[in-house]
Amino acid sequence: MLTPREKLVLGEVIRQYIQSATPVSSSSIAKHSYLGMSPATIRNILAQLEMKGYIYQPHPSAGRIPNTLGYRVYVNDLMKRARLTPQERNAIRETLLHAGTDLEEVMREVSRILAHLARQLGIILSPRIEKGVFERMEIVPISSERVLVVISIQSGLVKTIVLEINSIISREKL
Repeated sequence: MLTPREKLVLGEVIRQYIQSATPVSSSSIAKHSYLGMSPATIRNILAQLEMKGYIYQPHPSAGRIPNTLGYRVYVNDLMKRARLTPQERNAIRETLLHAGTDLEEVMREVSRILAHLARQLGIILSPRIEKGVFERMEIVPISSERVLVVISIQSGLVKTIVLEINSIISREKL
């Protein structure tokens, strides 16, 4: 369990580390935050946080870096949660309704919406067809020289491929 002061210092370590991607020192926290604590007080709190497993020091003369447990506390308890406005919720709902049932189109739209709301780059990776568990395959003749192959995997991903064929194959053989 963290004390209120430990929570304040942990939050500041994580915010500064996110900004700089370098270990955060007690003097940096004292200088760039509004905690109103001396570097010595902050050093003592950093030592307590390190003993409790929320941060670590990569080498003796370095500042501190948050670890997985520190980030978990930050995300669950310390980070301010942003709320979507009713307009944003409606825009998301409408966009997804218009995306239809095509998984790739839905994923593209979700990525675009998240990127817009977070004002960050949005990337969504779909399941890889070659890593999935095969569920079904259909071969649909399009013309005498072309067939459509539809492959489904258990995760719901459907891949379609149009193949050119050199010889004529009867519907029965397909």
